[in-house]
Amino acid sequence: MVAFDLGIIDSRYFNRDNYVPAAVAGDFPPTAADSRVMQDKSYYRVFNLNGFYEAQTSFYHNSLGGYNGVRLARYQELYDSAINREAEELFSDGQNGPLNMSKYGVFNMLNTKYIIYGNDAKQVLVNPSANGNAWFPREIVNVNSPNEELSKVNDINTLNAVVVDQSRVKLQENKANTDSSAMIAFIEKKPYWQKYESQSASGGLAVFSEIYYPKGWHATIDGQEAPIYRVDYTLRALEVPAGKHSIEFTFKPKPYLIGNKVMMTASILLLIVVVGTLFLELREKQPTTV
Repeated sequence: MVAFDLGIIDSRYFNRDNYVPAAVAGDFPPTAADSRVMQDKSYYRVFNLNGFYEAQTSFYHNSLGGYNGVRLARYQELYDSAINREAEELFSDGQNGPLNMSKYGVFNMLNTKYIIYGNDAKQVLVNPSANGNAWFPREIVNVNSPNEELSKVNDINTLNAVVVDQSRVKLQENKANTDSSAMIAFIEKKPYWQKYESQSASGGLAVFSEIYYPKGWHATIDGQEAPIYRVDYTLRALEVPAGKHSIEFTFKPKPYLIGNKVMMTASILLLIVVVGTLFLELREKQPTTV
């Protein structure tokens, strides 16, 4: 009865809306620029020219800077070497005339569809050259060190070419896609799971605009495990066969899975002990008959 009262009756008067922290409720009202971007319901990223380390953009958008100053070292190196340089070029180019967004290869490979440079709705730059969530590049550029890989990413059109560090990545076929009509469609995303569908006549290396992190992410193509490669210094890639395929990424870190199993086993054992103890206690309290 107590549980029923707390869970059902009280929720008529106190629900989720009553428990929004004051900081969440009032400190980050969306700007007119935020509201304009949020009209787009597709999956994309946003870069705020006002600062890579500010966290407010992440409150409403998938931000290039993220919500935390702590980030993967490789991604920080990409920022120091490429993102920061392209942001400065973008600012300078915007003052001097019309922008050619296809020249900003790193912004594009990170699927940066919107760039915010103020709070007004008019201070939002739409990037028509963003590479999207996944694509088949037409050329594989092989290099022999991480430094070469990072340097080369600054020089290529990331939609048409992909940089592979041969000293770390050993592709099975090492071939690019030659089908001009090949496509990869983004289907659905959750924090621990992503789904795509591909269609190609020739197959080849596919690039996904997601950060490469081998300690937990697993990929399957039509349900079969597939190796994930690191390309363009920070992104994921898969070798996708010709034809139509379903591609999924799932975050399944071993420590988490093993910990869950241990916790479940311990919980079951504890339940058995509690039930067994109650049973023995009730049995001892039963009156004996003569």
